[in-house]
Amino acid sequence: MSNPDQTSLLRRKMETSPAPAAGSLAVTLETGCMKAMARAGFIAAGLKVSAQTVEVTDVSGGLELGDVMAEAGLIIPCPAPDEAEGYLALSPGGLTALVEKTTTGRISDGEGEPRSASTIDRLLCHGFLERFLEAWRELMEGSVHEAWLADFAPADRMIPPEIIGMSAVDVPYRVHTIEAKFDGSRAVTFWAALPQARPQAGGVAVPEETERGVEDWAKDWRAAVLESPAELEAVLCKLELTLDEVRRWAVGDQVPIPASALSSVTIGRRNGPCVATARLGQARGVRALRLNEISAQRAPKATAKAETPPQALAHNPEGFEDGAGLAITSDPS
Repeated sequence: MSNPDQTSLLRRKMETSPAPAAGSLAVTLETGCMKAMARAGFIAAGLKVSAQTVEVTDVSGGLELGDVMAEAGLIIPCPAPDEAEGYLALSPGGLTALVEKTTTGRISDGEGEPRSASTIDRLLCHGFLERFLEAWRELMEGSVHEAWLADFAPADRMIPPEIIGMSAVDVPYRVHTIEAKFDGSRAVTFWAALPQARPQAGGVAVPEETERGVEDWAKDWRAAVLESPAELEAVLCKLELTLDEVRRWAVGDQVPIPASALSSVTIGRRNGPCVATARLGQARGVRALRLNEISAQRAPKATAKAETPPQALAHNPEGFEDGAGLAITSDPS
């Protein structure tokens, strides 16, 4: 029987083999990984995979992953639709053994000559890697690891081993390192590195901005900016005096100011721009300012039309009284 016929027969036997009986021991993730490698070798190339051991290592990111896979001869990224990405790798001996078995039906004696992987090597190994992921998923069906293994598939590209530490996505990985023999003669190492955590199923959807979302954003912006305290000063007028005149001031002295100052009070920040102008007066028994004009920096609809003092006195809905009759002294009370 030729090798292709034998491989086809073995595949049919494995696909039609009965399922494990109810109550049998559950397959662990590590055992499933080794069985998946044996099944993949058998189906893809008629390989007998034996003497397997597996070691599980957790690494914190791409640099540590590069250290673990430093001896690999072929590294293939395995992306998933949710943007998670894993990596499968073969040692140089495993790579040459798989290529030899696929092309000639046998594995040569010795360890094989180390060499850089080529595009042809990637194509010849693609079936083995694809069958491995499929078999591992099938063995983990119904377990807590099913979702973790879902949807990874070998990509049509490879990563040079010397740059895997810089090329790999920098997330924590769980690495299964399998030591085995192909056809009882060639010692091989196989690595399966998958991210420790997967994104939410279907990926993280970015909802479209809705009217409610805009309102929420505006409310947050108002709370952070518009509702923050603002300190403003009302300046009646600015006087130019000599230092000697100021030194002679005493409590009770009166400081004369021009009459026009009552209608040109400026409101703003100290050493900052003027926000508004106002007229000094009183309302409900306390001193008050009646706004005359808002700065052009404000929105147009909030800008009040400038009014001359007589116009301001013509309408007084809140009982505002002009400050012309108020006694203005240095005493602020």
